[in-house]
Amino acid sequence: MDSRHHAVGGRLLSTMALLVFLGVAARGAEPPVVWLTRVQGRTLATPVDVGVDRRGITFLLDAGNRSIVLVAPRGDVIREIQGRGVFRDPMAVAIASDGAIFVADGDAGRILEIDMTGRVRHEYAVGKGSRITGVGLFGDSVFCADNANGTVVVFKRGGGRTGGWGGKGDLPGKFNAPFRIAVDASGRVFVTDVMNARVQWFSAFGQHLGTLKRFGAGEGKIFRPTGVFIDRMGRIWVSDSYTGLVQLFEENGTFVRSLGTSGRPFVFADPVGVAEGPEGIWIADQRGGRAGLFRK
Repeated sequence: MDSRHHAVGGRLLSTMALLVFLGVAARGAEPPVVWLTRVQGRTLATPVDVGVDRRGITFLLDAGNRSIVLVAPRGDVIREIQGRGVFRDPMAVAIASDGAIFVADGDAGRILEIDMTGRVRHEYAVGKGSRITGVGLFGDSVFCADNANGTVVVFKRGGGRTGGWGGKGDLPGKFNAPFRIAVDASGRVFVTDVMNARVQWFSAFGQHLGTLKRFGAGEGKIFRPTGVFIDRMGRIWVSDSYTGLVQLFEENGTFVRSLGTSGRPFVFADPVGVAEGPEGIWIADQRGGRAGLFRK
């Protein structure tokens, strides 16, 4: 393939993003929340996902601008990788341990693997009629959520398709609009099953291991789960696009808390991306046109 049609240019930002602080903090004090709403003079347009690498750098996927914004742990913008002409319908992002970036390219039916310079290393094509909305990594396996066909598809990194599981339905192991994927340190694959109002998890080989289902539209409940992240304690962060809540659950379904400030849950416009960095929890608020860092 002609590399000129598959390279993604990166450019260093000359100015910091506009940070909007929630509440009033004294000069020099750390605000409880840092909002990222603008990058180099333009507003974010449909921020859909966030991923964090081993160094604590956050990768914010700004779908409307076809770009990935790299943000330092404390919220300062580092640089931007521009993907216009490469990403058709960017939906999700995941970062490999070696720094490679994986982008789920929605209606294009593929995952793109790019390096930190923006060069495309590999394309993982699911095929016509698919809609790839989630991506997760473990070892040399690349997992992707095919929202259109209700499946999880698996590729070998740098190679071809090796398997998958699922299918449409509401029984354990089946899906009704799988959306996002998170993989924990042991290789378990967590999938938000949006229209079944649950999160399911599997072994790396597709064996169904568990389900989190707390149906309802209030705090401690799950109605339209979109984003998912597994913290170091094995607890499950779930964002809900219907209620606007981001909530933490134990694996056994026990509700721990909602993300918020001053003891109150924060209601987002449409929280579709969740990731944990060294300073706190990052949320991509799609319809809100912003990303927020909620400090620990």
